[in-house]
Amino acid sequence: MFRVLFVCTGNSCRSPMAEGILRLMIGQSTGPDAGTPADPGVGVSSGKTPAYPGVSVSSAGTHALGGEVASEESVSICKQENIDISSHRARQLTREILAETDLVLALEEHHKQAVERLVTEDGPPVYTLAEFASESGAGVPDPIGGGVVAYRKAYGQIRKLTEKALPRLQKMAAKSERTGE
Repeated sequence: MFRVLFVCTGNSCRSPMAEGILRLMIGQSTGPDAGTPADPGVGVSSGKTPAYPGVSVSSAGTHALGGEVASEESVSICKQENIDISSHRARQLTREILAETDLVLALEEHHKQAVERLVTEDGPPVYTLAEFASESGAGVPDPIGGGVVAYRKAYGQIRKLTEKALPRLQKMAAKSERTGE
């Protein structure tokens, strides 16, 4: 299983949206049957076989209040895109989570730096989502306090970057599956 972790600040806006977007793109459930933080990415909606069954997706925050729900705006925008993140609960980023991760995609540079301070030498590679997608830019700004327009913009940026990152992610997952890493 190739395990992808999205990281933002509170794990209530950007990283849950990114998790939902990637789950949708790889054919995994985005609803209540999508698994738990301890066992992410196991559910499949509508009885369909996922396009990438060897990939799991989860998220965490550098300053998360564990157990908090996703922001109302994030839930609403994702729902409009047929992504259900209503059952999401925030998790604080820990070394234990990183030890069970194969790839970390941070939403901004300061998230990447926070992860790098926690990750061990043999830990997962850490990139910003923009960097992994081979895009320039500072990342996806925090929409908190910006209203629905800021959340819609963040969603659009995350979706665009995730679409661009998907081929590279697929290659890494396939290599991991072949080598058994």
